[in-house]
Order: sequence, then C-alpha cells, then structure tokens
Amino acid sequence: MKTIFFSVALFAAALCARAEIPAADLLNEGKLIEVLQKADTSDNDKVTACQNLGWCGTESAVAPLSAFLANEKPVLRHAARYGLEMIPDPAVIHCASPLLIKPLLPRLSPCSIKPSTR
Repeated sequence: MKTIFFSVALFAAALCARAEIPAADLLNEGKLIEVLQKADTSDNDKVTACQNLGWCGTESAVAPLSAFLANEKPVLRHAARYGLEMIPDPAVIHCASPLLIKPLLPRLSPCSIKPSTR
C-alpha cells in the first residue's frame, strides 16, 4: 500500500514540477542562456536550463553557469556545477576553479591542522 501511495505521489510531483521551457528550446544554447538571465524565471526552469546547457553548451555558456555557482540557493549551485562539469571546454576550468576551491580554504588553513599527539 505504501509503495502505491509513494508511486502516485511521485507521479503527481513530476507533473507539478514540469519545466515550462518549450521542447524546441531544450537543446538551443542561446534560448537556455536567456532563460538563466531572466529575473522572473522559476527555479525549476533555471535548473532545467543548467542541466541542458551541460548537453549542448559551449564556451559561451560557461559565464552564465558560473554566475550561479555563488547563488544562495543550493539547488541552483548544484545544477550549475552539473552543467559545467559536462561542458568539454577548457574555459570551464579557468572560470569555475576559484569558486569551487573557495569553500575548502578555511578547512585547509594551517591553523586548523593539528599535529598528531602519538
């Protein structure tokens, strides 16, 4: 009984969370970048655009995606990182590496490393 309820709830959530981006634009890099840059775009559409830019994105998609790496919403940061990981362009490394390494710096500082007492 729980499995049936879970399946129905999952199907209902999938219908509600469907992206509003037209199917013809899902692999159009220019249209997906426009979706990311619009202020009134829903988070769901931004996530869809980030993921699809991973499939069809080139160097021109790196800057809009990297802008989302510093977003306050974790879901958008994750979607941007996912899209950037899939783009086979060296610009991704130069643009994204400072933002990806920055959260690690406080943990790697010499003050936080304590010598072993053995």
